[in-house]
Amino acid sequence: MKEIGQDAVAKDLEKNVRKLDKVYQSAPKEIRNSLRSLLEYEKNNCGSRLNNKRLKDPSAAMGGLWIQRSLSFNSDFYSGILAERRKPSDAALAAYKRQLEPFHGWTLRRLYKLSLGSLTPPSQKEAFRRMGGFSSTDDSFGAMEEKAARRDIQYAVRVWNPLLKSWKSLYRDLDLEDNRRV
Repeated sequence: MKEIGQDAVAKDLEKNVRKLDKVYQSAPKEIRNSLRSLLEYEKNNCGSRLNNKRLKDPSAAMGGLWIQRSLSFNSDFYSGILAERRKPSDAALAAYKRQLEPFHGWTLRRLYKLSLGSLTPPSQKEAFRRMGGFSSTDDSFGAMEEKAARRDIQYAVRVWNPLLKSWKSLYRDLDLEDNRRV
């Protein structure tokens, strides 16, 4: 993510992984076998909600919710780059509008739109170059490397989409949705 101008998204993802890990480390070993069991453990033993309404923050439930939203954004963004012949910044902004904007307040919406528009690679080829781990001055990035980067990104999206569908269903089943804006 950092390679394609999404430093803030990457840092936020790390922060949310730490929220899940904190509960994971404190949970009994038999609870650590699935996200469902971990979230149920937190809900029943630590309380995931404040006043039975909003999710606590920090909590594993809130961390997991934002990880799911972040991965949904990335899956949507990568799908946009792969399927549509348009600038990566346009694909990023469209994915943001669908996946994250509904949960951001005015300040974050402005910040994300500015950073996604200006920090995202200017072309598909440059996006694939960066995602493939090549610098903009690396002359060894050619058609074969671009094809490999495309294939790897397609694979990631194919893996993420059913996972995300299941993740969203899990949050609905456990009543852990929180649609407030941050």
